[in-house]
Amino acid sequence: MADLKDILNNFPEETLQNTINGKILNGAINWEKKPILLKAEQIESNQILFSLNTAPLRVSFTSNAFGDNETGKASIAQSLFWITNVKDESIEIKYLPCGTSQTFNESLEIGFGDNIILSNKNFKIEKLSENLNNDFVFQSERSDFIFVQTYPGNTDLSFTIHGLRKRVDILVKENKWIVQKITNKPFAKKYADFSILNVAEYPSIKFVEASKAKEAYETIKAEEAKGNTLIALWQTYSAIELERANQLKEKVGELSFTRIRFLPDGITKVRIGNLTEELKLAINESKDDLLNTSLELTIEKEGEVKQAENKRFLMKSLSNDFSFELYDELSSIPETGKFLISLIGDEIVNKRRERALKSLREDMKFITRNLLFAIEGASDAMLAKKRNEKALTERTRKFLKDKFGIDDLTANQKEAVEIAINTPDIAIVQGPPGTGKSTVVAAICDRLIEIAEKSRKNYNGKLILVSAFQNDTVEHIASKIYTLGLPTIKIGKETLGNIRAEDKLIEEMKLQIDTSLQRLKIKGTNHRISKKLTDIKSIYISERNDQKLKQAIETIIATIDISDKLWNDWKEINGDRSFNESTNFKNIKLIKGIRAEFESYNDDGFYKIQHLLKSDIPFTEEEKSFLEACPVDNPDKEILKRLSEIQEGYLERINSSANTIVSGNNISILSWLENAIIFFKQIEESSYEDEDTFFTANLEVLRDELDGNAEYIRNTIKDYGESLAATNQVAGGREMSTYSSIDNVILEEAARSNPLDLLIPMAKATERIIMVGDQNQLPHLLEDDIADETSTKLSDKFIAAETRKKLEESLFGVIFKNLHTANPRRTITLTEQFRMHPFIGDFISRVYYKNELKAGIQNQAELKKHKLELTWAKDKVAVFCDLRKNKGMEESGKSKSRNVEAQRIVKLLDELRTDPNFENLSIGIITFYAKQVNELFKEASKKGYAEIKSDGNYEIALQYRETADGREKLRIGSVDSFQGKEFDIVILSTVRSNAINRNHDNFKKVFGFLTLENRLNVAFSRAQKLLIVVGDGEMFADDFAKTYVEGLFEFYTNLSIDNEYGNRIQ
Repeated sequence: MADLKDILNNFPEETLQNTINGKILNGAINWEKKPILLKAEQIESNQILFSLNTAPLRVSFTSNAFGDNETGKASIAQSLFWITNVKDESIEIKYLPCGTSQTFNESLEIGFGDNIILSNKNFKIEKLSENLNNDFVFQSERSDFIFVQTYPGNTDLSFTIHGLRKRVDILVKENKWIVQKITNKPFAKKYADFSILNVAEYPSIKFVEASKAKEAYETIKAEEAKGNTLIALWQTYSAIELERANQLKEKVGELSFTRIRFLPDGITKVRIGNLTEELKLAINESKDDLLNTSLELTIEKEGEVKQAENKRFLMKSLSNDFSFELYDELSSIPETGKFLISLIGDEIVNKRRERALKSLREDMKFITRNLLFAIEGASDAMLAKKRNEKALTERTRKFLKDKFGIDDLTANQKEAVEIAINTPDIAIVQGPPGTGKSTVVAAICDRLIEIAEKSRKNYNGKLILVSAFQNDTVEHIASKIYTLGLPTIKIGKETLGNIRAEDKLIEEMKLQIDTSLQRLKIKGTNHRISKKLTDIKSIYISERNDQKLKQAIETIIATIDISDKLWNDWKEINGDRSFNESTNFKNIKLIKGIRAEFESYNDDGFYKIQHLLKSDIPFTEEEKSFLEACPVDNPDKEILKRLSEIQEGYLERINSSANTIVSGNNISILSWLENAIIFFKQIEESSYEDEDTFFTANLEVLRDELDGNAEYIRNTIKDYGESLAATNQVAGGREMSTYSSIDNVILEEAARSNPLDLLIPMAKATERIIMVGDQNQLPHLLEDDIADETSTKLSDKFIAAETRKKLEESLFGVIFKNLHTANPRRTITLTEQFRMHPFIGDFISRVYYKNELKAGIQNQAELKKHKLELTWAKDKVAVFCDLRKNKGMEESGKSKSRNVEAQRIVKLLDELRTDPNFENLSIGIITFYAKQVNELFKEASKKGYAEIKSDGNYEIALQYRETADGREKLRIGSVDSFQGKEFDIVILSTVRSNAINRNHDNFKKVFGFLTLENRLNVAFSRAQKLLIVVGDGEMFADDFAKTYVEGLFEFYTNLSIDNEYGNRIQ
């Protein structure tokens, strides 16, 4: 806050002229050699009565300082007075005449609304208040002041307050001062401009928020204090989740184990040894909870069990014989030991959620608070002002053409882009199946980059964070987004088998370099000495002929100039035999000194490697890089394996060389060759007069440097790129914390994320939150027993059924519904699908999307023909394979299965395989039950479509994994593994075939998971050309089925009997 004394410094000449000296008649002054503000109460001919912090101070002057004119005295009384010096009873006072001066007894509050908050949206509300106070309020020892400019002809309802660096326009409404506009204009420089300003003094002056948003926020806070908000509900669920993890750890206790064997793909199998009946019961009761739980190795110290650091292993499977399969990437599980359930992962998850919640509650930034309004149904308190950017530009159209091969977006898709980039805070894009969500997101990102380039500021932040629940979703959408020509780096671990963005970029660059080198090959490499020496080295390594090697080198160096060092080294190699033999002996000793065992490496392995690197052993660039990167201690298994390979390789080379010539000169010659190649490469890299050689040499250097530098390139892209990708949880991790802010957060498949996890990336946004998903597809994961306990715990606040419904509803769905009527428009549904045959698409639209979903291509029916010639499939799109109860009913248990369906589906595969047009068609086989997945794999393996791995799990047989054009050929799995996928043909195994009484209390017992409409929607909508449903038609033929499994009822009773596209088979 500015000090009123600062005004003195603005007008030194005027204050010097307006200086009076006098004598203190009465009153006390605590003089600390700094100006003290006074207020003139009464001016007489040669005396003034001042008030000093409410105490009277009377001063007399040696002459009549203000004359006898009463009007002049009154005018002077409006001045600002300061004591500027005191000595004994003598006093110096300076003053500045100004406009009217008024003192008020009550404090003043000046309100600011949404417009000011929006223009300062990166500040918390409290900070904004503080900034406004600092900008416009002047402080003295006793009170606060403002300088006010009024305008001739205006009423008292509008005026301007002047601060040291800014000015603010005020409008008075219902006796309340409200900020209208702030301009960057400094305080008056000329005294004439200052003298017209009025001074108002108040006990205190505060700028405070005065908006509808403040009222809404206070209402939400009050409800939250009672535990009545959606956020409070999810917090309860999360707390119970963590409590359950603790209970599981206590229930299972310490597990003694024996390692059985190491399996492929980083899996280790162990068997539990301390099996009491009580422990067996505990494990059997907790099987589902134990899966995907981390176990931690324990150590005992002074009788106390402690968990070992960084020794956690994720449980992959649990067998009936109480053997576990654990992810053990480095095969580091010992032969025997003890495990405890690790809670570190659960605690990290909870801490990240709590940080996000704290940000949501306390940050009080514009976007964070509006997010809270969107969640809690207060969208009418959100600012009704949008940005004004075009959906597409020529640059974005070029991007779409280059990356997606399309010339433009549809009108509906462009509208989605426009809503997303122009939202003042949050935008929601609902993308039903096949509507091109990924393309829309990529276009949004490209436009955001273009918009930011116009006004980019330098700071330690990023423009875009893309986040999703699952790794593969993050990787998929990140692969579509390029900023500044750089790919989007994914933070955290990659999905097994996926290529990292930086590795893909390296491969693309190497391909371009190889193409250029190929063009230069004929012209630029015939006379390059480094190339000739490299070829000689390659021939020698394959032939092992030392004499031929020497002759080839002699031929080259006889015709060219080489450095003195290379020449002397060559003479030495070919002259002093005893020197070379001793050198060779030294090198053998160094090679034998490599430590390839864990314990010996930790003794002196690192120092042995340092000696190796200083030797003349001709290591390759890759070997040198590897050795230089070796750790001081604790090498992993891969490092030790590579050290062993290097040791064996060089010992073999030395020994074989010693058998062919008298002295082992080959190591020394190879070392000389390496140095010579480097020497000539450096010359060629600066050979400006020979353009072809110059380009070739430098391209080769660049290509070599790309190998082994993935991590450096990754970090460079992270530093210079403007986009990052991370799962919801990883977005709250340490690596992401290095970025001070994220402008735009884009959430893919947002309906699948746990609401509290979704808040983690959302809380980082400073400009926009853009949610993309579909509340009618797969929901977030919900643990039934935890949801039930949450409902019970909150029964005093909510009806149990209401609580359950709130927990089941995705945060995406909640916000979409709450913002549906917001102004400006913040939500949109993509309504054109490009994936499915219109007969399937219209069915999906009718049952799940209120007939809003239409085919996006004019001749889509023709484009989506499968062209099969099989009698039952020809020209058909919807086929029901009817297997009635007499063929075999469902098998009961915690999970369900029906073998007759699995057998029939494999026969369908056999039939399809005979069709000449099946070759390049893909098939997805979907079910809702884990037990049926296993049943399907078992039957498929009998016919060679699948095979069993060494760990006992199934996988698709190699010949059925990929189509000729590189798509996934065959997939068998639960519906959860199919979201985001698409197949030419989809076969749905419904499983349910029973005689359970069909009354409304029993509907879940009758149909089970089939009642989950969003899962049925996903299953149906994966099919592009042919949808086959296998099941008991009788289960789906009546009004009971229409009520609870409408999609299956519609498919069976209408689609499968359609004359043109439908069929029923057995």
